[in-house]
Amino acid sequence: MWSFICLISLFVICVQSVCKLPTDENVKHLDIRIPEQPVPQKLTHYVCQQFKEPHECGTYDGRCRSWLAQWTIGVDGKTCTYPDTGIRFGKNSYKYMSIQIHWNNYNLDSNLTDNSGIRLYYTNKLRKNEVGNVQIGQNDLEIPVRSDHFLLNGSCSEACTQRMLPHPIYLTKTYIHMHNLGVAGKFEIYRNGRLIREIAHDSVYNYHKSPLHFHDPPVEVRPGDEVKLSCWFTSGGKNHTIYWGEGSDAEMCYAFVSYYPKVKGFDQCIQFDEYDVNCHIDGELYMGGCTMEMFESDLQTDLIQDIQKTCKADDTCVTSCSAAIQTLTEHPCFNGRFKDYSVRLFPPKIPFWNAVMDLLERHYKSCS
Repeated sequence: MWSFICLISLFVICVQSVCKLPTDENVKHLDIRIPEQPVPQKLTHYVCQQFKEPHECGTYDGRCRSWLAQWTIGVDGKTCTYPDTGIRFGKNSYKYMSIQIHWNNYNLDSNLTDNSGIRLYYTNKLRKNEVGNVQIGQNDLEIPVRSDHFLLNGSCSEACTQRMLPHPIYLTKTYIHMHNLGVAGKFEIYRNGRLIREIAHDSVYNYHKSPLHFHDPPVEVRPGDEVKLSCWFTSGGKNHTIYWGEGSDAEMCYAFVSYYPKVKGFDQCIQFDEYDVNCHIDGELYMGGCTMEMFESDLQTDLIQDIQKTCKADDTCVTSCSAAIQTLTEHPCFNGRFKDYSVRLFPPKIPFWNAVMDLLERHYKSCS
């Protein structure tokens, strides 16, 4: 059973239906496979195998930040890196690997098991260019009821590529990823506000048959370019708003992109609403001054308690209550799209959240 792997070499991933298996005597392969596991009777479940036994994915697994390869429904056969490129691991590079598997048990069947895995091909003959992989897209999704081709965008902004890329990079592969409501996707490059070229276009997107796009010749991205992803969604018969989420009953809007040469730290370039998540511009507040982890801590230690102590259901207009409520409502994470996100995220996590929201409602109605 694999608990972790630590190898000094360079491997070439082969996951493209048109690529041939390596025949070079210096090329070997390595299988990473989970032991036979029961599939839970729930719609979506993530299982990880990293430094310990297979387990439900959690915060611990976030230590593996960079993704190296992915396979999903609709991808046929093997996947290869671009010619004369590979992913370095071992000395001065990745020393551990994690495999993450997403189970979608649509029918909530019982007695299902799985022992999925991946085969990696590797060699000690270094390739000319080292592959990098970057995730680009939007983390703030809200798809209304009765939507038809509802458009949402996410970019690796001009500011981010200017700050994160020390030189041009060359895109070799793109995979646009949405869930069941996704109907179309487009990935483009803008330079100085002008469309330069379309990188990938799924004019009719199907979650169960979403293709990989291979770029030959590779597509150049320069520092200062905007790399923009557009996702269109149709809500169909859904009778409630759909938000971003990891389960297939929620939605995503991402492009998973392979490129070379690898740039250290350039493995995510994502937006939340208009804010760049992965790069910070000097002189500007990061994410508009909102840090969700710190906001959650403040809620649990001070903000909620202060409102509970100073506000009474029959009188929320006293000065001390108004001051406590103002401290919460002026918090950057309780304004704009961040507020909408907080109202969805925190009710099951923060004790007395709903009671405090009721006090806020009373205050708004009763006090000038």
